[in-house]
Amino acid sequence: MCIRDRDFGTAYRYAQRALRLNPNLADGYRAMADLFRHRRDYERALRLIETAIELDPDNAENLYVKGSALIAINPQEAARVLIQAQKLNPELPKIYFNLASAAHKMGEYDRAIEILKKYQSMVPSDVATYCSMGMVYLSKKDKETDPKKKEQYLNQAIELFKKTYALSDTKNKPWQISWVLLSLKTLAKIELDRKNYQIALDWLKKAENVYNKDYEIYYIYGVIYKKLGKKSLAKKNLQKALELNPDAEEVKKELEGL
Repeated sequence: MCIRDRDFGTAYRYAQRALRLNPNLADGYRAMADLFRHRRDYERALRLIETAIELDPDNAENLYVKGSALIAINPQEAARVLIQAQKLNPELPKIYFNLASAAHKMGEYDRAIEILKKYQSMVPSDVATYCSMGMVYLSKKDKETDPKKKEQYLNQAIELFKKTYALSDTKNKPWQISWVLLSLKTLAKIELDRKNYQIALDWLKKAENVYNKDYEIYYIYGVIYKKLGKKSLAKKNLQKALELNPDAEEVKKELEGL
């Protein structure tokens, strides 16, 4: 989930103020780079973090931000930079989490799981580990040809997504919301594919209780109700999805004929 505009604006002003007071402050450039990374403006994030690295080349946090910004566009280079950060500070847990993400992007699924287990040993209370591991097992399932192994990986993923939800505390730890939502929506999609529509609806209801402004929840609701022949409910939910995300082409497509 991207950082909200209001939070971004406040944080950006603080970072700018810090840089005005000290233009050679590496931490200020890193803070701004990390803000743009969370907004998925990776090019700007990389430009800013390069300045931070020039000012403080041996800072593991600087290399962590650079590696994290690279994951979406160049996972191989991201892994290389994150390994550099790990060498500088092997006790910084978040390096391992994003290093696992880079490995996942590169299709190195077993390595990703191994790194996530290392991260989990360092931060056992972080439910994001279970969700991320579940996504890796889904990727393993999609690449597997053996039906028994496919089913095994799918079941492992399901249990990890359920664990994410069961161990979460989104009221007191709102940063968990994006991981819990991803887990619940993925569980709903799995049951939708299995044609277990009522189970899928139950997972969606839990997701809606966690956060009711996610357009995809209502999109999946609409797809399920459409399959069940409940056109009015399908239309109502798809229209709500479109209100939350007017650019969602998949929602527009499902609305056709309703």
